[in-house]
Parts: sequence; C-alpha cells; structure tokens
Amino acid sequence: YIKTTSVAASLPRFTHDPTPEFTNLLLQSEDITTTWVQLFSPKATLTANDTTAPDGSLTADKIAATNDTSGFGVYQGYTFGAGPYTFSVYAKEGTEKYLALDFSNVNVQGALFDLNAGTASDETSGVTATITSVGSGWYRCSISKTMASSSVFPEFYISNASRDRTFAAAGTEDLYVWGAQLETGSVASAYLPTTTVAAHSAREPLGLLIEEA
Repeated sequence: YIKTTSVAASLPRFTHDPTPEFTNLLLQSEDITTTWVQLFSPKATLTANDTTAPDGSLTADKIAATNDTSGFGVYQGYTFGAGPYTFSVYAKEGTEKYLALDFSNVNVQGALFDLNAGTASDETSGVTATITSVGSGWYRCSISKTMASSSVFPEFYISNASRDRTFAAAGTEDLYVWGAQLETGSVASAYLPTTTVAAHSAREPLGLLIEEA
C-alpha cells in the first residue's frame, strides 16, 4: 500500500524470488555421541560439547584416536535415492589436521581436507570437494556427488596425508567437528541444525529491487 494525496506516489518496485527449500537429512547434527556410529568397534574417544562452535556456542565435539591400528570417526545410516547429494561438516584441527569425508562406509567416495592449510584434495571419481574458512580456525568441508540408489552411509574421520581410512595411531591425534549436514543438490546450503528428526527449511521470499519508479 502506498499512500497518495493529490498526486500519484510511487516507491521502488520489488519482485519476490523464494529461496530454495532443503532438508538436513542427518540426525543429531551437533552431537556425534548419539545417533552416530563409530567406524569400527569403539576405537575413537568422542567428546560432546568440548569446544566453541562456529556459532559461538559450546556445542562442538572432539574426535580423538586411541593407540591402535583402526579407523577413528563416525557414520550415520542413510539410504540414498538416485541423484545429486552434498555432505558437509564444520571442522577444526586439533593435534591432527587431516579430516576425510566419504559418502560411503563401504568404499571411499569422498575427499581429504587439510584443516591447517585450508585445502581439499584426493577427490574420488565424480566427487567435487570444497573447503571454506568461517573464522577462528574453523572450516566448512563439503563433498558433492551424483549417487546411485544405495544404502552406503556418510562418514567423516581422522585421516593422514595418505588419506588412509585406517592407520596406526599414536593415541594423540584429535580434531573437532560440528554441524554435519546431508542434503540433496550439488552445493551446500546454509547450515540447518537437527536433533532427533530431520530439519526442513521452508521457502522464505527475498525482496529484490528490480526498478526505480
């Protein structure tokens, strides 16, 4: 509504372009001590709410290796439909700087992230990896891939320069994670936290100036 008197009045005209809807398909996105499953019989030490997360809350978790030859990380059960997916997590180096993300807990379908240099490498066939600094040593790491229909579960874990899923750990290696997200599509959307159910982002119209009257 534009109020008028004896002459016509006008204001800048807006069009409304809704932001895309998306769903974070993972549960307990900020607590890997709950719904998440360790790669092998518990070999890692998982500590909830161990340090400050990118949003300033005390909700980031720590993954620490034990003195063993094993894999040190977590996965969550999900059955993929055919199509593009993006899997992301915020991560920060501790005593270890290498984090790996995979779409599959059966075979390697992902990439390696260096949380000190801020780089992604070793993408497997069909995978696109990105890493973005969000401040205070935190990075958002993501992988995207067109998946076939399958029950191979997304996972992340401490790795090394050789991108090994299992290795002989000294028991001193650790890093921090927060805000895991799995969604359909080929890019990571804004982070949407979850607890016991998946979270859905509704469309929110954006006012876009297209004309000065």
